[in-house]
Amino acid sequence: MGRYRKNKWSWWSYFKNTSRKLYTWLILLFSIFLTLLFYEFWNYWFLALIILFTIILAIWKQWLKITILIVAILTLTLYYFFIYKNNVLLDEKIDINTHFQKLNQSEFTFKYKNFDILIKDKNISENYIYNGQFIIEKIDFSLQTNSKMMYLKSKNIFYQVQKINFIKEIKVNDSIILKIKNFLNNDKFYYSKFVPLLLIAEYGNDEKELLDILKKVGIYHIFVISGFHIVLIKTLIEKFFKLLKMKNGYGFITFTSFTLIYLIILNFPVSALRAFIFLLFKEFNKKILKNKFTNIELLTFIALIFFINNIFVIYSYSFILSFFITLIILLINQIKIKNNVFKLLLISVLASIFSTIILNYNSLAQYNLLSSINSILIAPVVSILYILCFLCFWYVDFLDILFNIFFIFLKYYAMWQIFIDVSLHFVLSSSIIALFFIAIPLTLTINYEKFNKNIDKTIAKF
Repeated sequence: MGRYRKNKWSWWSYFKNTSRKLYTWLILLFSIFLTLLFYEFWNYWFLALIILFTIILAIWKQWLKITILIVAILTLTLYYFFIYKNNVLLDEKIDINTHFQKLNQSEFTFKYKNFDILIKDKNISENYIYNGQFIIEKIDFSLQTNSKMMYLKSKNIFYQVQKINFIKEIKVNDSIILKIKNFLNNDKFYYSKFVPLLLIAEYGNDEKELLDILKKVGIYHIFVISGFHIVLIKTLIEKFFKLLKMKNGYGFITFTSFTLIYLIILNFPVSALRAFIFLLFKEFNKKILKNKFTNIELLTFIALIFFINNIFVIYSYSFILSFFITLIILLINQIKIKNNVFKLLLISVLASIFSTIILNYNSLAQYNLLSSINSILIAPVVSILYILCFLCFWYVDFLDILFNIFFIFLKYYAMWQIFIDVSLHFVLSSSIIALFFIAIPLTLTINYEKFNKNIDKTIAKF
């Protein structure tokens, strides 16, 4: 019986060690998030939770991680108070000579003293450089809707133009990036619907109908630039260099250079930037550090970089979905599932469920039961279209006809979907199921083979 007790304790050790390796970094991330909430709302429950998580780390004797936690929180504290609390603009009159960046049809932003300033004017265009004089004020977020407040803060926008004293066009904005955008947003109806959305995440002509269809089918995320597209670019470049029988290093250098230029054109969207940095870190960890860190730890490091750059990025749906869905994928990949089709389906279902929960956290919504299957079936088609847009973007007529056919297919396909109302019961039950499928198999299967051997030996004793 003594032998059996030893094996049982060994199993518990494996379970505990797995939990240490996995959850300490997640607790670190959550502590940063709670720090933000504490400074935003001065609710001492958030501070209590931070202390609790720090004690948990101390019990686990993760001294290095505690140090990183303390340094990260202090850094964020200093960053928040000195940048956002002290360096403020108070009803200041400013003179500008700049261009504007479009947010939507009537809202633009411009840079002033390293701040992004919001301006609302339908007569402004990205195509010109302007000279003007404005009076600016701090945005009163209490007057904004929750979604609008979250959007503006995630973009680091805290000030807006209160009054335009005068504004005048002085010259044409001849930037290469703007020329690319204007070329893709041409007069061809279906070309300008799909190609700008696929290549540069810009909405073209009459975008509402297309966006409604994509969201209804549950495939909007594979059309907007994200980690999916960055990984696709990396795969294609590596296969091309492999076909030429050249060293892998050339392919990675080409991927890094090309993607960096591409991200500049896109203005560094969160999801795509996260994927790019993750692939760089993963390569560095593999080649230089000999896999010293796990992929979950690398993802945590990247999240910390995003926090330090803009602490309010936590309000971005793109940030939340990108990191959370990536975390789900990494967790499931640690489970030894031999059937790749089942693994792909599990990832797709969980990603779809949690995306619905996150995007509709404060309201009821409809969930498409076929959205996971739709993503699996249509993703290869979108991949081909994405590649064609890159290789043939100047063949406007050809792509216009191709996307006309694809749009007709999507409209017909959208008619055959199955929806259920998302309720609190659905949210709770799906979360419990997700935790069951991720946490329990993960902790029990990482050391599955070793555990089985110990059990076999124990049974043999009896």
